[in-house]
Amino acid sequence: MTDTAHPIDIYVGKRIRDRRKYLRLTQRSLGEELGVTFQQIQKYEQGKNRVSSSSLYKLARLLDVAIGYFFEDIGGKPCGCANGKKFDAYQRQETRDIVSAHQRIADPADRDKLMQLIRVLGG
Repeated sequence: MTDTAHPIDIYVGKRIRDRRKYLRLTQRSLGEELGVTFQQIQKYEQGKNRVSSSSLYKLARLLDVAIGYFFEDIGGKPCGCANGKKFDAYQRQETRDIVSAHQRIADPADRDKLMQLIRVLGG
């Protein structure tokens, strides 16, 4: 057994750190929300400790990303993220909620009105 962190643990830790910084969260505040110490968050971010599946699930919720966010781009597939500064809007729960609500609108004319409103508000 070696003390070397597994490359995937390091990658997942980097994704946690990048997203936490993007959201301007401290390690302490994220740790409190997750129910661990800030030192544990440091270990996760450095890949020194593996993140359990239940903690990863909680982190995805706390950081407002889909669980797959932590593993994107591992196999060389681009994810549209650069150091946590930009991320795929579909990873946000808010975006998924908007899409879901749009799909539940039965009247096509009402869906068109909603799209017009979004375009106006979005500039």
